[in-house]
Amino acid sequence: AALSGRSSDAMRGMRCGQALHCLYTLASAEGCGFAEQCEECMVLRIVSETMETGLSRHHVEGSLSCRSEHQEGIMTFLLSSTKLNIRKQPLVLLSLLDITDRKRAEKQLHDTLRSLREAVGVTIQVMVSSVEARDPYTAGHQVRSADIARSIAIEMGLSPEQIEGIRVASSIHDIGKLSIPAEILSKPSRLTDIEFSLIKEHPRKGYEILKNVVSPWPLAETVYQHHERMDGSGYPRHLKGDEIIIAARILSVADVVEAIASHRPYRASLGIDAALEEIEKNKGTLYDEAVADACLRLFRDKRVQLARPDLMNPSYTQWG
Repeated sequence: AALSGRSSDAMRGMRCGQALHCLYTLASAEGCGFAEQCEECMVLRIVSETMETGLSRHHVEGSLSCRSEHQEGIMTFLLSSTKLNIRKQPLVLLSLLDITDRKRAEKQLHDTLRSLREAVGVTIQVMVSSVEARDPYTAGHQVRSADIARSIAIEMGLSPEQIEGIRVASSIHDIGKLSIPAEILSKPSRLTDIEFSLIKEHPRKGYEILKNVVSPWPLAETVYQHHERMDGSGYPRHLKGDEIIIAARILSVADVVEAIASHRPYRASLGIDAALEEIEKNKGTLYDEAVADACLRLFRDKRVQLARPDLMNPSYTQWG
């Protein structure tokens, strides 16, 4: 009634297209004028099906183009229909719940999230470029770890939203190393205890950098937790078990695999077999068992391979 501008009494008995001022049928007060097209009207079709079969329909979403002195545009609604028999007279009780405002709000939220993702993407790329300019090794390691983490997340059947968040967080997981002297990061020999204690601060430093970045994903917390271990032996907070979010559990495995299989400033690559042996040996202890199993399947089934790094293109994870 609110859409049509008529009272409920005036609408009683009208055809659905006429009553709703559906632009599809160009309804008017005098009559539809396009009766043959009513067969294609969703509302009338559901009413007819309910009358013929006796089966009720609940919360069927649809839309109509409407025009009246009160509203013009697309009306989105939830339609329900139930067959009744009153004094042996078959009738269909039809209800339309107007959800136009709700759908409009959902679209606005979707648009806002899309804009937010785009803004986060620009911010992340600036961070990646900053790391790459200062420490090309760390930049390449982040990109390769992100490729592996993304593959593991896909293998585990995570949602596309979770997968993208894990990829983004992984691509900047060592952003905290910007606070560490470059000579320590590129030192060709073993680190001293003091130097290693500085290195171990990079998850916390990364969290400090990212904590105020508005994002649809827990980027700061993922970076903060990526060196935690399931038995509590990791750092910096010694979290364990369910205290560690799934994104960080996945990243920790990808990080270890990439680090062992690749060249480090102080040693040559130990190879992918050594990396997988580490994951196999410590799954369920250091590493989440489901994450470890997904990683092992990917590499052993040859669906993910680590090729030789291209110095001009640090991402060298390939999918078979």
